[in-house]
Amino acid sequence: MTSWNQTTKKLNSRHRALMRELVAGATLKEAADRLGFTTVRVSQLVNSSLFKSEMARMQEKIDELFVEGEAEKPSLEAVRERLTGETGNSLDTIVSLRDNAESEAVRQKSALEILDRAGVKAPTQIEASVSIEVDISVANMLETALKEIQESEDSPRASEHVTKHITKPGASNLVIEDSDKNE
Repeated sequence: MTSWNQTTKKLNSRHRALMRELVAGATLKEAADRLGFTTVRVSQLVNSSLFKSEMARMQEKIDELFVEGEAEKPSLEAVRERLTGETGNSLDTIVSLRDNAESEAVRQKSALEILDRAGVKAPTQIEASVSIEVDISVANMLETALKEIQESEDSPRASEHVTKHITKPGASNLVIEDSDKNE
């Protein structure tokens, strides 16, 4: 019986498919399974001088294309320079959106983007101070409600974030100062 190495003068499309599988990193068994070859047949093919020379040529061509492709890629520095040059235009666009967009949501988002790029962070707490004068009966109701909230086990967070200062300057009026901190 004659071996494949002695009789085959040309590789067919299935042999080239085997080369592509191997160049792509497949093992001999994986390539054989995918292409319907036996592992014995794949072993015969890859050990033939024709297959080896064609495989080396294919690998050489792949390496050449890779080097050409790398040479055609713009350098990272060139990309950085271009992006740096575009920052002014980008900022102008965001400012224009903030000033001229019809949508309030777009204007607000643009303003937040400008602040974010400037390194300004939104506050995590809002502080408010409110003073009101009320009738003594309302003041008593508010004072009672406040005590209930602060003593309630159902709303422990209410007392964490709301501080009430109640002062009774006169018999008929009650001044309530509310210092409310929201996260």
